[in-house]
Parts: sequence; C-alpha cells; structure tokens
Amino acid sequence: MSRNMVKVQIGCAGNVKNVLETFTFDQIFGRKEIKSALHYGDYRAGSTIEIMHQLELIEPVKGHGKGKYRIK
Repeated sequence: MSRNMVKVQIGCAGNVKNVLETFTFDQIFGRKEIKSALHYGDYRAGSTIEIMHQLELIEPVKGHGKGKYRIK
C-alpha cells in the first residue's frame, strides 16, 4: 500500500458520503455545521472532517474562522 493511500472503514465512508450530499461545493462548513445538519456528535463530525482532509476532498478556508472548509 502506498503512503498516500488512506483506508476508510464502511461507517466512515458513509459519514463522508452524507457530508458530500449535504453541503454544496461553494458552501463553507466546519464541525459545528456538520453536527447541526447531520446530528453528529463532536467526535464523529471531527473524525469525518479529518478523513475528508486526508482524502483531499476538502480544503481549508481562510477568513471565516478556525476549522472551516469547503469541498474541492
């Protein structure tokens, strides 16, 4: 397995899919927005963001506060 490859468990993949289906490409979101829209807890929202960042599906956004992202 190459070092750029990330293993994602089925449950995590479902979380990522839900975020991608909920937020649009131009929408800025963070842990709080994921928790509110998808009724996730802190850990689940944060780990989903972490996985999406590792998979390079999201990029950090500056000027909107700490921990804000948008879909690439």
